Amino acid sequence: MPDTTLRSIGVTGTDTGIGKTVVTAALAARARELGIRVAAMKPIESGMSQRFKTDGTAWRSDAARLMEAAGANDALELVRPIAMDEALAPMVAAERARFHIDLDALARARSCFRISLRNGNANW
Repeated sequence: MPDTTLRSIGVTGTDTGIGKTVVTAALAARARELGIRVAAMKPIESGMSQRFKTDGTAWRSDAARLMEAAGANDALELVRPIAMDEALAPMVAAERARFHIDLDALARARSCFRISLRNGNANW
């Protein structure tokens, strides 16, 4: 009987911009090379309002980078259920935006995948 247990690896850190997405993308890419289908998630992506180059064009989001590394065509709403404008820790960004983060909704999104690589800070 095949193993259908959800496996999840969390890549966490205590600050923004320290390489969590780079590490998660590398793990996803390696899993893909080994023939393992994974879902790389960025449950809460912050700093969305600051993702522009000096010429005004948008950078790719972290979620898009993770989807590419995993070779995924999953819905963005599953890969990145929540996007916050300010480049702060998600809970701080949510508090400042007066936004309630529904942890149950994040868990439901994660449960759609058999193997997931979660990219985020130590809060989730």
